Amino acid sequence: MITDLTMQGWIYIGFILAASGFFIGSAMDGVLGAEAFGPLGNMAVLISGSLAGGIGIEYTEFKTNDPTILALVMVAGAFLTLGFLVITKLGLNKLGA
Repeated sequence: MITDLTMQGWIYIGFILAASGFFIGSAMDGVLGAEAFGPLGNMAVLISGSLAGGIGIEYTEFKTNDPTILALVMVAGAFLTLGFLVITKLGLNKLGA
């Protein structure tokens, strides 16, 4: 579904991801503090995670055209990516790398 978007759809999705990514990235920076990547870093991680989740569902055996499921997978991909990178950063800081 996400790979079949027109240019207008991609621009619309891009604006939505940029705006929501900035606000959620700022909120996550306030919550996580020094463990986070800053508001813009969090925004970049959230946007790339949501696109990875949206494109990733296209290449699984779970085919759907339901936008609700696509949105759920994109949000889950964003927060899983952010959580994984924060845990990795904390682990590397603990090791002294």
